[in-house]
Amino acid sequence: MIAIITMGIIYPSQTQAQGVQVSLQVFYDNLQPYGQWVNDPQYGYIWVPGNVDPGFQPYATNGYWIQTQYGNTWVSDYPWGWATFHYGRWFYDDFYGWVWVPDTVWGPAWVDWREGNGYYGWCPLGPQLGVSVSIPIFGWVFVSQRHFHDRRIYNYYEPRNRASTIFNNTRIINNTYVYNNRRYSGGPRPSEIERATRSKVRIYRVNDENRPGGAVIRNGSLNLYRPRVARQGDIKPSGAIDAATFRAQHSRRGVPSRGNQGNVSRPQRTENPAGNPPNTKQERRAQPQGQPVQTQPTRQERRQAPQQGQQGQAIPQRQ
Repeated sequence: MIAIITMGIIYPSQTQAQGVQVSLQVFYDNLQPYGQWVNDPQYGYIWVPGNVDPGFQPYATNGYWIQTQYGNTWVSDYPWGWATFHYGRWFYDDFYGWVWVPDTVWGPAWVDWREGNGYYGWCPLGPQLGVSVSIPIFGWVFVSQRHFHDRRIYNYYEPRNRASTIFNNTRIINNTYVYNNRRYSGGPRPSEIERATRSKVRIYRVNDENRPGGAVIRNGSLNLYRPRVARQGDIKPSGAIDAATFRAQHSRRGVPSRGNQGNVSRPQRTENPAGNPPNTKQERRAQPQGQPVQTQPTRQERRQAPQQGQQGQAIPQRQ
């Protein structure tokens, strides 16, 4: 278990208004209370989230999808989601579990997409250091297309032990979006989602918040902190430790590959984030039963790593 620093969010001395360029320090300072920064020999400074369930998975736990002017956009209930689901990349490690590598380019979500046989699927884009880093098969999440825009989408995720079968019966979604000269897979188009869900897709507008915090939906807008970030100077996270020290401190750390990998963890609360609009009629009904407890991914499944597209390159910040 990672010790969580009990303190408020730290704001860098730089002005945080949209349009003002900030450094990677904005990530280093504001994510520190929620996890541990580690100086990894391969990736540079990485962030290990704390106080998350063993079944935590990026772009799956505590969040949902909406459409914005940028396409499919992940709305996270975590107070640190403004950073980790819109900048940088995630990868899975047999000791750390899921960890985040910071990068400077904002996007609605950095994921790969698939579709077919009535399913949509997605997985985080791994960091790229000249060679693409693939995500294990259990990093893919699949859901029935008709439930794709449910606010409680986690109730409809397919069991992990079906991920490989569904993956092999789906195809890549070739819907490329370009943002700040970076290309990523935009996922299913609104017209396709409307056909699948038989309901109109609402397009939300992304508005800028001045300070870090949880995403808020209000009056047809997604309000989100998204500063312009640049790599400036020789900076590093306060309180960062090296990988060997982290392993020594957490020698009994329980991670998914060591017996704790079950369902994608459910939200720690069932209410909407503050300021979000009421759910649809379907969402206001009694909450449906979740999926049965899923089986632990096998060693063979963890070794499977479907090739990802060549989107962007995250450059590690080293000491």
